[in-house]
Amino acid sequence: MLRALQGLTICAGAYLAAVISCGGLSFTLGPWTVSSERIANPSYAYLLLLFVLAWCVRKTPPPDAAAQEALCCEKRSWRTLLLAWILLVVPLALLTWGRSIEGGFIREDYQHVRWVRDGAPFNGEPRFEPAWGTRFARFFPLMLSSFNWHTAGLNPVPWHLTTLTLHCLVALLCGAFTLVIFGSTGQAVLACTLFAIHPLAVEVACWIVTRDGILVAICTLASVLLLIGAIRRRSSAMHLGSVSVFGISMFCKESGLCVPAGIPLIAWLAEPEAGIWAAIRRSIPHWGALCLYVVFQNAMGAQWHPGGMWSVAKLLLLPMAAAGPLAFPVNVVAIGDLASVARVVAAATLCLLMPLCLLHWRCLTDRRVVAVFGWMLVLALPVHSMIQFSATMQCGRYLYLANTAFCALVAHLIFTTCRAAFPGAASGRRIVCVSLLVAGVYFGLARVNAESWVAAGAFSRRLASDLSALVVPLREGKTVRVRGLPEQYRGAYILYCISISWPLDAHYNLTQTQLSRLVEPYHPDWRVPPVEAGEVEFVWTIDRGFVRVR
Repeated sequence: MLRALQGLTICAGAYLAAVISCGGLSFTLGPWTVSSERIANPSYAYLLLLFVLAWCVRKTPPPDAAAQEALCCEKRSWRTLLLAWILLVVPLALLTWGRSIEGGFIREDYQHVRWVRDGAPFNGEPRFEPAWGTRFARFFPLMLSSFNWHTAGLNPVPWHLTTLTLHCLVALLCGAFTLVIFGSTGQAVLACTLFAIHPLAVEVACWIVTRDGILVAICTLASVLLLIGAIRRRSSAMHLGSVSVFGISMFCKESGLCVPAGIPLIAWLAEPEAGIWAAIRRSIPHWGALCLYVVFQNAMGAQWHPGGMWSVAKLLLLPMAAAGPLAFPVNVVAIGDLASVARVVAAATLCLLMPLCLLHWRCLTDRRVVAVFGWMLVLALPVHSMIQFSATMQCGRYLYLANTAFCALVAHLIFTTCRAAFPGAASGRRIVCVSLLVAGVYFGLARVNAESWVAAGAFSRRLASDLSALVVPLREGKTVRVRGLPEQYRGAYILYCISISWPLDAHYNLTQTQLSRLVEPYHPDWRVPPVEAGEVEFVWTIDRGFVRVR
């Protein structure tokens, strides 16, 4: 029964791992047209390759867990990880996202700047800012953005540099998590590098409104590392610190609501001889912190975020996650969200190969691999699409936290396969070569994937320059009518089907009364008022921007 449960968990985890960072290209298939900013990355290809190479390690004995746990306690391992992070990960992250840093604010960044400017979260009072049509508490992202607002104003470079610094910190914590779990410095460095340059993180590193996801990743990984340290060192203070940091994570983003469901897996990894019931008991304080958070939310009168409600509901669906691969054909027919025929074939092949490889790969029956797969499933539960276990998920920034476990698993599988395939003295050099090849592919895909965000930054800078012509008549109280805007100004890259009043408000600090005088006859549901006497009309041209014609 235990082996059967392990097999089902691994199947669901591998299926989710293949889905986690799978993007898509714009395409048309029958009556469906699907577009995505993310270019398909090699998640399917890597996992297929690893499962095929599993035949090389089918006779390999399981690794010595005690020796690897002793290695992760050596100061030399941590110094090596920190040095590799400084010399390799941070420069690669800067090179990957450097072209996007100079870009301006894009998409919902405009609304985010408005919240920070008008919200004044430093007034010392609990404040719930409106976002996505609800009201809920995300104090720490607001405080961070308010700091950028008060120190840098509307200069986007400090905002993006802050986001990039936090992203590098998450990469370091991902490496530390890999080192503590798998006890290998090489695996930790590879996982750290893959996460820093993963194509999935393009959206997160270039979009300031996603800092809540970065902050919750920092708090969650820190809480997990503190919990493992508390169990191994018998420290009540570290356990209390783990619970406290977890409590902070829920005020960064609602993704933390599912973390207590995965705490028993982490506790079981840290002390397997204590049994699963002892691991469950260690998660009780985290559940208590979750209950206090719910009480606080209700006491403050905040409405529950839909993602948070789904997170709690999907805790009951966690046992059903093992049936994810079986739901693949149903999802394809029901949702019709297909990125390409090749992607469907790769996913189907992956689902067929998994049971075959599970019979021969002892590495996959290792408790650490099983537990980290389950941990990845738990971290992916807050994603709304996961309630259907869709095979074609494209929620990039929502899977940012789950991608930390995904990169740790990819690094572990690569090292295990290479050690079995290349035995002998040359195995170390070959492992390094394979790791560099993998990191190079990720880096290349990340640079290619960043092109859309570079273009978005260029459009944003042009937009801010063009809108300056509208500011003077609006401040004078005149009605301003605009026409001739190209599709790029109203498309997904810049305005995300919103009014140009958002960037006008964010960049030029106009009042709502002034913005109400702006007439945009583009949306089919908007009522276009008749032409008034003394009205000002602007037409957009590609060479001169907005030109006054009346």
